[in-house]
Amino acid sequence: MLGVDNASRLRIWDRATGREIAVTGLPDMFVDRVRYSADGKRLAVMGRQHQSHAGEIRVLDAQTGRELAALKGHTLEMGDADFSPDGQRLATCSADRTVRLWDLASGQEILTLRGHTRHVGSVRFISDGNRLISASGDRTVRIWDATPLPEH
Repeated sequence: MLGVDNASRLRIWDRATGREIAVTGLPDMFVDRVRYSADGKRLAVMGRQHQSHAGEIRVLDAQTGRELAALKGHTLEMGDADFSPDGQRLATCSADRTVRLWDLASGQEILTLRGHTRHVGSVRFISDGNRLISASGDRTVRIWDATPLPEH
């Protein structure tokens, strides 16, 4: 279980015991959404910095609250996020009309998908992990190839 208090601290509780297991600070961040990885080991915390509309994602260890990565690239508020089935990548979407794919080992953006003409509010990996589906305020649903181009 999760909670965010007025002091910008994320609190994590053990579901079975109800005992608090971690508290982590989220200075200067307005938290909008939180997503667990399928294995329950990581959290994607989505929000934005105070005084800004730029979206930000922080990936945390779900047991300790330790920050593993800070993913910055979206220029407007966050829409959603989803961990890949293998837990190696994170897909995010935003009001900036993009879907972005991040490599969690490096913390780097590896793919930006453009094509929606309004905010993108939802993104999910399709079970094979090689495709994404997104939904937008432009009243479209898109299926994307989520395999990044090889580096030259």
